[in-house]
Amino acid sequence: MSAITDALRDAYQRLALPQPARTRVLLELSGDLEDMHRLYVDQGLSEEDAERRALESLDLSDAALAGLSAVHCQPLRRFLDRLSS
Repeated sequence: MSAITDALRDAYQRLALPQPARTRVLLELSGDLEDMHRLYVDQGLSEEDAERRALESLDLSDAALAGLSAVHCQPLRRFLDRLSS
């Protein structure tokens, strides 16, 4: 299993959001990591180095995930999420 998959699984567990907001945020993070990984590979890094650099470039700290949760947990967003479930 790749380090990116492990990091995303860990971030998913630490996100304090209901579904489907949690999955939406995880998809955004995954897309960002994929884009950064591709950029680093295109710049000539090996797959492993590109993966490492992509993970280093994205802040998945508790504080950053709490900030993402706060943004996605606004009252209107919660209301819309309830409607979509």
